[in-house]
Amino acid sequence: MQPMRFNQMASAEQLRFRRFLPSGTARHFVQCYWCISPERPQNITEKLYPDGGTSVSFIINDGKLRIVLAHYSKTQIVRFDNLAQVFSIRFLPHFAFPLLGLHAEEVNNGEVDITEHLTSTPSPTLIKLMHALTTASESHWITLANQWIDACSLHCTFPKYVISDAVLRRVSIQDDVASLTEKLGMSKRTLERTFRKQLNITPASYLTFLRMMKARWLLSYHALPTAEVALECGFYDQAHFTHVFSRFVSETPRRYHKRKVSHIYNILK
Repeated sequence: MQPMRFNQMASAEQLRFRRFLPSGTARHFVQCYWCISPERPQNITEKLYPDGGTSVSFIINDGKLRIVLAHYSKTQIVRFDNLAQVFSIRFLPHFAFPLLGLHAEEVNNGEVDITEHLTSTPSPTLIKLMHALTTASESHWITLANQWIDACSLHCTFPKYVISDAVLRRVSIQDDVASLTEKLGMSKRTLERTFRKQLNITPASYLTFLRMMKARWLLSYHALPTAEVALECGFYDQAHFTHVFSRFVSETPRRYHKRKVSHIYNILK
């Protein structure tokens, strides 16, 4: 399986960062897999941007395994400062929680160490995965994860979601909360409550995630005026776009574009 190269971290080489697309049954539940395995101690910080999804990360350090569930509603700055290997499954919105026997409300913009919770659940496939990851080579991690997800999908009872994956795929960056209520045929209050229960975010936040994802991609790979990027991302006012982007990314669109273009140039030269 070949690694993805989309929107790669600036510190990818130092951390030996790789990202992979899922296959088989996992495609219905997983955005991507990613892993890092630094060969020497690092002191690196990276920004992780929320998109409505949830990550389950297996952190292996000195032969010991720790499992962390991460669900962010705000951009996070994460520090990588040791030799720990990390293998992470980035789930599509709302799929991680039922697979793990958890509720979205249990994780609120942050990370939760769920090692003890998971080891106490009667899940032979999960126990097998945990032990296998500590002994298997990196080349087998994705195969093991795919097998675990295949097994879970056969036995897991998924709630009947009002905000289903099919519905989320219909959401456009040109939408607003009012148009979402029309698409789903529910009141604004019900929409807000349903999003919070299933995804632990608001509809407005989800729309912002989609817009910022598109904006970051356009600014990274295209030399477009800021006003044009704003229009492409559902903003009709450049100043409003710049304000939202700067708060979300912690730098202006112009500075973000300059940094990303410089990074890509350094990789290719």
